[in-house]
Amino acid sequence: VVCGSFAVNGDQNARSAARWDGSTWQAMTLDDDLFGLELRGMFVADLDGEGPAHESLFVYGYIKQGNQYFRAARWTGSGWDYVPDPTGYIWTRTKVFACDTDGAGPLPVQLVTFGTIVNHNTAQERTLVQRWTGSAWLSLGSGIASPGGNVLPGDMIVADCDGPGPQSEQLVISGYFTDAGGTSATSIARWDGSSWKPIGGSIF
Repeated sequence: VVCGSFAVNGDQNARSAARWDGSTWQAMTLDDDLFGLELRGMFVADLDGEGPAHESLFVYGYIKQGNQYFRAARWTGSGWDYVPDPTGYIWTRTKVFACDTDGAGPLPVQLVTFGTIVNHNTAQERTLVQRWTGSAWLSLGSGIASPGGNVLPGDMIVADCDGPGPQSEQLVISGYFTDAGGTSATSIARWDGSSWKPIGGSIF
């Protein structure tokens, strides 16, 4: 499976997502509006743990279907199931993947997104890290900020920040920012399950 920003792949009318069947590329789109903008990445995740569902393919980016915008969608095997987003907003510079945001806590593996949300009407921007509960997006902390509002979301991974120490793996974000959830953190921060913490000193 490949995704990106393209309109035609081989002989198939594949708009931004296509799969290789062993001899040709097959489109993974169902209408002309789907993925009319840009896909930034994809991953495979099982969001119900030991439940009956299998692993699913997810794509993320700047997704449009009709007049609605989305940051992520799941491939059902025959079509796309969009992860709902608030009407009137567009997500840009977004990354999405699946992880356990509270380590040994009770939360299951969930979708997590790091990006900038733009209000259609006011053009106001906010950079947030959010997790998908299965019915709503909830923010991890109050937001990611920097002086003048010039925030550039970078990458995010799950890492064991204290090596052989007692901490479990934690969500780590990087980018151009100086504040994470009200905590001073320059360029890199970790989520300890309840709040953002800096990692070392300033990187740049």
